[in-house]
Amino acid sequence: MELEGHYHELVKFLYSILVHMFDTLKSEYSRELEIIREYRPFEDIKYGRDPVIITHHDAVDALRNEGVSIGYAEDFSREQEKILGRIVKEKHGVDMFVVTEYPEDVRAFYTYVDKKTGRTHSYDIILRGEEVLSGAQRITDYQDLREAIIKRGIALESVQFYLDCFKFGVPPHGGGGYGLERILKAYLDFDDIRYFALYPRDPSRLHP
Repeated sequence: MELEGHYHELVKFLYSILVHMFDTLKSEYSRELEIIREYRPFEDIKYGRDPVIITHHDAVDALRNEGVSIGYAEDFSREQEKILGRIVKEKHGVDMFVVTEYPEDVRAFYTYVDKKTGRTHSYDIILRGEEVLSGAQRITDYQDLREAIIKRGIALESVQFYLDCFKFGVPPHGGGGYGLERILKAYLDFDDIRYFALYPRDPSRLHP
């Protein structure tokens, strides 16, 4: 998606897609949801029209206040995401929120970094204590992107096809990737994502 202003317009757009999805599920598929609820009860998720947005730094502070050992340069573990989900639910009354400004080293090399603040224009959407979308504004300056690749120790030739796209100018843009199985798992409050894959594969299951 092309950006016209602040990267938060991306965050709000991606969040609004989930809001529309959940609104539609409730209004058009309530009967199907009730059938599922008969076999496995679950509470409706709570979410606002506009996203609750917190920075990674503030999220780390909140976790530390709960006695969680985590540094400001670290990504969240699954357990830490669950704790953070509980904290946000207690404070804001919602199951879905956004964490922004992750540390540079835990995001992809193409993630835009504000040179004034040193903060990344990155974000995750968390639903019931689980990441269901990860995204960022991309670096669009050819030289900045080249330096970011070298800084990560990535061989330039391995991503030259990507780098070449930026030689002649690219507008500011970004995006995100939804985990559809994760969204369904969180929405229906299941504890195993394999229920939402037709042929799940993991280290202990290769057949059928």
